[in-house]
Amino acid sequence: MKSFFICLGLLCFYQYGLAQLNQSLTEKQVLQLDAIAKQDVPEKAPGIATAIIVNGKVVFKKTVGYASFLDSSLITNQTRFNIA
Repeated sequence: MKSFFICLGLLCFYQYGLAQLNQSLTEKQVLQLDAIAKQDVPEKAPGIATAIIVNGKVVFKKTVGYASFLDSSLITNQTRFNIA
């Protein structure tokens, strides 16, 4: 749960900076965001889905980890999450 809030805070910070980039990311920024998304998800562990949206356009999205251990399915762009 702690890593979720860290990722959320970092993504909010990046969203503010990205709004000034006219909705495009450099390769370096994409690599940095990939590293942030993966840092708290160990191999073969439950994962996360992350997206950064600027002015209604998705400028970054990343899925990492497993959605279910029962059938070994990975998280995809279509994975549904329960939100409490």
